[in-house]
Amino acid sequence: MKWAKANWVTLVNVALGAVNLGLLYVLLFPTMIQLDMWRGLSVYNAYHRDALQVAVSVGRLDAVSILLTALGVILGLFAIVSFSYFKYGAEKAARDEAREIATKAANDAKILADKVARETAKEVAARVAQGRARPGPTVSATVKSVSPSEVKEVQDAKDIHVQGSESEDEKGGGNDDDDG
Repeated sequence: MKWAKANWVTLVNVALGAVNLGLLYVLLFPTMIQLDMWRGLSVYNAYHRDALQVAVSVGRLDAVSILLTALGVILGLFAIVSFSYFKYGAEKAARDEAREIATKAANDAKILADKVARETAKEVAARVAQGRARPGPTVSATVKSVSPSEVKEVQDAKDIHVQGSESEDEKGGGNDDDDG
């Protein structure tokens, strides 16, 4: 399992989690909430302190509703950030998997093409060595000069060769060197 690097989304999630824990602590211990905590602020904030005290005394606003509202807003932000983070992670994982599959398919295709080229070269070399075909500029030119019975013989020889090479590979005696 790979661990993701810490980025701004992770840091925001951690910060929001810490704020949520603080708000939950305040909600669990409401006796800790006192309006006197506003008294240490500057004179500029005196108006806001008085407005809050009046609202609390009238019953329109209390500290618990303030904290619940703040908790709801923070939980909403937490959900949005988490959703975007997990969505990004899922998209990145899908891109990485697609890239890995494409790379593997390209490598498999290259290996298969190399194997087919080697087998074709071996067939043409065998025909030339046996004198059944003339060396020509292309494989298709040499195939045209071979009779159907000779093609069948070559295919049978190829099948025997392929079966032999498979058994050598199973034993570990196969030669996988590329001289090309």
